Amino acid sequence: MGGGGVDEEGVLQLMEVLELPRGAAIELLAEHEGDVQAAVLSVMASGASTASAPAQQCAVGL
Repeated sequence: MGGGGVDEEGVLQLMEVLELPRGAAIELLAEHEGDVQAAVLSVMASGASTASAPAQQCAVGL
């Protein structure tokens, strides 16, 4: 665990999937108690009007 108690692998997944800078990925993961899937889904939900169905399906598959 790094970055204030968040899982390094989770940080890397968020950086890759959401194309986030490291700090933003750490913050987002911390907000969702280390749950990568919840973090991705929250971003998808906030941009639901622009997110495509395949992108949402990809997020669920994490």
